[in-house]
Amino acid sequence: KPGAVRVLLTGVPIAHGAERVVDIIEGKGGLIVCAENCTGVKPILDDVDENAEDPIRALAEKYFKLPCSVMTKNEKRMESLKKLVEEYKPQCIIELVWQACITYDVESYGVKRLAGELGLPYLRIETDYSPSDSERIGVRVEALYETVRGTSQRMEN
Repeated sequence: KPGAVRVLLTGVPIAHGAERVVDIIEGKGGLIVCAENCTGVKPILDDVDENAEDPIRALAEKYFKLPCSVMTKNEKRMESLKKLVEEYKPQCIIELVWQACITYDVESYGVKRLAGELGLPYLRIETDYSPSDSERIGVRVEALYETVRGTSQRMEN
């Protein structure tokens, strides 16, 4: 999409039927170039050790090391986000947090700080499955994109 803002989407899993935030992000002029969540690339970042003596243990170790917000201390998530930013070259980070998902809510502070260190605009969207806040989310996403475009224009000049 020419002119689309490249977005790294992170945060909670996006279950079937809850894609409205994705629709808003892309409908307002964004392009999700990477989805770092449980229904995105997170489960496939690392491979299972296929040469392990015990395949069940190898599977368990792979899933135990996922950079998931329920794992404490989850420093691996910030490391994987840095790598994904390098690889996918997003222009901003949008973090999605479901209202009852405390673990992602707690980690959002660290993701915001990381986005600042990487020089990327950041937007945290906290919502639920109801479409009642879709317009508010759309306005916030549009404002983020204006920030991205303004920053890009200043860098070009």
